[in-house]
Parts: sequence; C-alpha cells; structure tokens
Amino acid sequence: MLGRHIALRAAHYHRAMLSTKTTVASSQSAAPTTSSSTTPVVHASPDRNAPGSVALSWLPPSPTRPAAAVIGWIPAASVPSGSTVLEAAQLPPASFRANPAFVSAMHSAVAKHAHHDPELVALAEHQGEGWMHVADARCPPSWGRIPDADDIIGSVQLVNKTMVPGSYQRMPSHRLVSAHGLVVLSPFLHVRVLEALAEGH
Repeated sequence: MLGRHIALRAAHYHRAMLSTKTTVASSQSAAPTTSSSTTPVVHASPDRNAPGSVALSWLPPSPTRPAAAVIGWIPAASVPSGSTVLEAAQLPPASFRANPAFVSAMHSAVAKHAHHDPELVALAEHQGEGWMHVADARCPPSWGRIPDADDIIGSVQLVNKTMVPGSYQRMPSHRLVSAHGLVVLSPFLHVRVLEALAEGH
C-alpha cells in the first residue's frame, strides 16, 4: 500500500515536472521559475508515543509507515475536531516540534539527488559559479534575491554551471514550519524524499 501511494504521488509530480521543463525550455534567456512546486497533502493522525499531540506526514497513517515519515508533531488542541488532512500553510510554527529522523532523511535525499533536479539544474545554468541556495518553495524569493534564513534548505557548490555532487550542505537555520507554512520541496525532490522514507531511509 505504501509503495502504491508513493507511485501515485510520483506520477502527479512527474506531470508537474513536465510543465516545469516546458516553462524553462521556452524561456532560456529569462530567469528560471520554480512555480511548479505544489503544496502536498498533510496527513494528521494521533500518535500513541506522543500523548496530546498529532503526527504530521506526507504519507497517510498505516502500520507500515516508517517512523521517519512523521515530519513532526503539533498539539492535538490546535487541530479541528475530526480533521485528518490539514492545510500546510495553517500549521502553527510556534508549537510545531520537528522529527529529527525526518529532518535527516530529507537532507540525505536532497544531498543525493539535488544535482539531478531539473529546476536546480536550470538555476545552476544561470548562476554559473559559487554556492547556490536550495530554497524552500513555500516562499520563493524574487529573482536575484537571497531567501530568508529559515527558507534556505541548504546550498550546493557550482563549477562551470554544474552542481558538484557531494557538495550539498544543509542550512541549520531552516525551519520545517514557518509563518509561511510547511516545507515545500520541488516536485522532483519531494518524490525522492518519499522514496527514501519508503526504503526506511
């Protein structure tokens, strides 16, 4: 069941990626866009290991859902009665508690696959050299501007318009939940994170 859910999610994001490639290909002389990133569904479910809290995940609750698939927890009192799916933009950042296992899995997947992400590849071709931020798409900065510190997931080194594999460095100041909502990855990286979670990280 978990594998089928991820396969369906991958198909959804693959269609979004095709739209991204078309946009980038038709605007080679313009600044690339990351507007194809979409806000995933956030599942909320009780957690017997965290009384008084609900667990948040991109994957629906099931006996086979890995512990690392829980993004974090919020107080049960902040969730409308009977709600099992939440709006990512309405999560309370002050009371959110991150799951270290998820944070580790997310950064590991980004580090492993960032240099294959079509959106980041397009950005790298424009920037050329130096260090390029992997920005949280929940609050994309204007072209040429640096994202807020809590919206920078990490950075990768560029050499001759190409991301250097293994150069990814996570940003300690990044917040999974901010005033702008839950972390939003590119379609490509979102699927890679889901796959890593399904494999048990």
